[in-house]
Amino acid sequence: TISTIEIIFLTSSSLVKNSNNTIIGIPTKKITHEPPYGILDKNMRGKHTGCEELKKKGDILRPKLHIFGHIDEAFGIKKNNKTTYVNASQLNYKY
Repeated sequence: TISTIEIIFLTSSSLVKNSNNTIIGIPTKKITHEPPYGILDKNMRGKHTGCEELKKKGDILRPKLHIFGHIDEAFGIKKNNKTTYVNASQLNYKY
């Protein structure tokens, strides 16, 4: 099968909504800077800080793998139905 990778390196939620116009096929892997809302996105104060539009899009497209960073203190791996989420952050708030 052909695997499509979608790379989004944006911080504007409105741009994420429109990024679907640029992909060919349904992505099976996604790489973004920030996490989707509610998934490995809690900051050091315990607040969810991920992108709501990425969450909505992920719920529709359900890629097999979504790799992101940005929220350093929430690094780790989480599996949810069809998608494996990886927060690949390497730093912490002391950096």
